Amino acid sequence: MTDLAALTALCPPPAAVPPAPDWSEVEEALGTGLPRDYKELVAAYGPGRFCGFVTLYQPHAPNRWTDLTGPLPTRLRGGIEEVRQAARTPWPLPWHGAVGPGP
Repeated sequence: MTDLAALTALCPPPAAVPPAPDWSEVEEALGTGLPRDYKELVAAYGPGRFCGFVTLYQPHAPNRWTDLTGPLPTRLRGGIEEVRQAARTPWPLPWHGAVGPGP
């Protein structure tokens, strides 16, 4: 039994799911490949949330909050990239209470 089969046995997918997008077009727009199991999950369930905890983003979803190519994920990706860029520059360490140049 695959992981997806086990999941669908526990949590049946909705009866109506939007059609899967053209994945090569989406991957080109995002500038990255997407995992096969993610694509299978989207095909089975469509966009939405599991128990209000895990959000499943789908390209071109009808809701802008779950649209992988929409404004919210784009903002999240931008924020992640900012953090990645900032991490490349070492941050000075504070030497609280140190006398002299530090340890």
